[in-house]
Amino acid sequence: MTKLHNIRDLSKLLKDHQKNGKRVVFTVGAYDLLHCDHASYLLEAKTKGDILVVGIESNISRKEEKGLGHPLIDEKTRAEMLSFFSFVDYLVIVHRKKLLSVFKSLKPNIFYTTYENWHSIIWHGEAGFLEQNKIKVIKVPRKAPYVATSTLVNNIADLKIKEIMEHFFGKIKIDLSTGDFSGRGGTRQKSSIKDNIIKFPYREPVNLMGIPFIGLQVEFSNLEKLHNRLKKEGKTVVFTAGSYDLLHVGHARFLQKAKSLGDILVVGIPSNEQVAKAKGRGRPIVDELSRALLLRHLGCVDFVVIFNNPTVLQCLQNLKPDIFYTVKEEWNSGFKESLEYKEVKSYNGKVARVPRQSPFLSASSIIDKSAGIRIQQIFEEFLKLARAKSALAEKKWQDNSDNSDVEWN
Repeated sequence: MTKLHNIRDLSKLLKDHQKNGKRVVFTVGAYDLLHCDHASYLLEAKTKGDILVVGIESNISRKEEKGLGHPLIDEKTRAEMLSFFSFVDYLVIVHRKKLLSVFKSLKPNIFYTTYENWHSIIWHGEAGFLEQNKIKVIKVPRKAPYVATSTLVNNIADLKIKEIMEHFFGKIKIDLSTGDFSGRGGTRQKSSIKDNIIKFPYREPVNLMGIPFIGLQVEFSNLEKLHNRLKKEGKTVVFTAGSYDLLHVGHARFLQKAKSLGDILVVGIPSNEQVAKAKGRGRPIVDELSRALLLRHLGCVDFVVIFNNPTVLQCLQNLKPDIFYTVKEEWNSGFKESLEYKEVKSYNGKVARVPRQSPFLSASSIIDKSAGIRIQQIFEEFLKLARAKSALAEKKWQDNSDNSDVEWN
């Protein structure tokens, strides 16, 4: 992954860029569970200069800030995920409370951050150094309505907890939206469940002077027109599909591999209705438009289409891609008997199958870990008692037959 560098090597690279008149923008974040607001924020940061450097908060930094179980995803995996955004030029792993040394080494032209993050990362003279070295600070507000990563994680976890409770106790009424409980540090918290699907506010993403950093969303009804246009242009079209509910590095690797087989990559995502039917209660976690928008930010994705059909058959019939790219697993080992395979072969297309690209990372593993962290927060005091090394015991009984401890009123 050539975009990830250590501080020393990155410092040399940035000096060369600055000698050539390039303006370097630096920003910092955890990006533990990526969503479309993260992608939009980073693209907007890129518009402020020529080179975008993203500081990824280290595992140690996240654990110190958020507690045991954090981060959900390893620092290098988070960095790799961001590398699939074509507008991210370089990545470096940093500690949130040790940014002064990072600023001294990298000396960016611009530090881009939110007002909220600015107040939480200034620890050891960072503000003074930035001012003295004429490094411009751009502080932007979080665009309302803002969905924090913690809200996304908690929503995922709460739905999983409810599912587990109903599995063991039956279909009893469990309303996690109204109960409160003690979280880390003894603070009072409320569960995040209000709506099963998280909808990020839709904003058409920023484009950079016509540079196609962003893929386009195509209406399902326009797939045939898209086919005709791309065929005239002589493009090799690859089509693949998936819910991409919690986008992770395995998805990005899979899509990058798909794009490598042709000129244009079209990604189909099932609607909220179809995901709910296929995956059951609590899914999708993220709304269809938000899922589509995040995919559009990946450099390998040219078009995204939302379809409201139980299979991709009609997408294949309308788009007629040269290559249908799908996952290779036991459940679809008999794919040659499927209507989808026969449809693609009917117009001399090809079907490419590849294994999943992240065997140890999946949406279900992310959901399970977030649920585990949430349960740990909720029942922290109970678990401490349960983990005690010895059985509960009292001090040795003393003979108090003189009744000296009785208080008379």
